[in-house]
Amino acid sequence: MKCTYCESDNVQKCSIIYQSGTTKTNGKILTSGGGGGIGVGARGLGGFGGGLATSTIHSTSHTDLAMKCSPPSKYNYKAPIVMAFIASILLWGFDVLFGYTGYSGFGSLLILGLYGAAGYFGYKGFVFNRDEFPPKLAVWSTQWHCNKCGSIYEYQRATA
Repeated sequence: MKCTYCESDNVQKCSIIYQSGTTKTNGKILTSGGGGGIGVGARGLGGFGGGLATSTIHSTSHTDLAMKCSPPSKYNYKAPIVMAFIASILLWGFDVLFGYTGYSGFGSLLILGLYGAAGYFGYKGFVFNRDEFPPKLAVWSTQWHCNKCGSIYEYQRATA
């Protein structure tokens, strides 16, 4: 196989470059500490204490070339979820803090707008993940990277 731009045979499939340039790290951190002091209370003297803390780390890192050859991303639902959460907090807050039983005015427009935006962007993401993401992933799976000129091109099999 040769690069379609510079005719070099120093090419690699993008999925292989991405996989080899991605590193996942998992680990635990254990921290211990101690402290001391003397205190006087109703039941007498007391003092000294200690503690242990454990943290878990999950990290993924990519080389620059792996990022260049990365697969397309699916739609991330964080924004619609945050919008719906904020709208729910506002709905609860207006009810508890201000004693609203019937909503009207700016507050209700804000809440309805946030719920509407969350629904719109959530549906838009669903449609993208269902209709647009699979073809983009299929194209990515046929892409190659030239290590000489740096171009990324789609490999087309010759059809007879």
